[in-house]
Amino acid sequence: MKRAATALCIAALAVSAAITAYAAGPHSQERHAGTVHSASNRLSLDQGRKWSTDEALRRSMEEIRAALAQHRDAILRDMLSTDQERALGRTIENRVAAILGESRLEASAAANLQLVVADLVQAADILKGMANPHGLRGDTLAVRATQMYATYFEHPGWKPVF
Repeated sequence: MKRAATALCIAALAVSAAITAYAAGPHSQERHAGTVHSASNRLSLDQGRKWSTDEALRRSMEEIRAALAQHRDAILRDMLSTDQERALGRTIENRVAAILGESRLEASAAANLQLVVADLVQAADILKGMANPHGLRGDTLAVRATQMYATYFEHPGWKPVF
């Protein structure tokens, strides 16, 4: 299991580095309203509009949302059992792997998505019992990541967890 988590983190970092390099290249920079969209540490909109998504991304994010919604009451009460946390962490990890393997977004959208994915990876790790030096709750971090996704990415019919 640790190998899968390590492989997922390495894949996420590799994708992140590739996206950053691609977005930073002169061939892919897009000037919008006087700014250059590239990988940064803050999510942004596409000229005031949400970023486009593809079916693979929408499907995986919907599955993450559904898994979180299934445990909504326990999340609100901070009462997820260890088994529920581990299962939720595995679900998020598997869906993030699908996003990284299947989703094909344009560079600027992908650069923004990497920030949501980073939070989801961290949430999955926390839920699976890995180191949590900041004392974060994995379930609430995952919910926040889905909320950020919904704020910055076009997903028709999206229903928030809360």
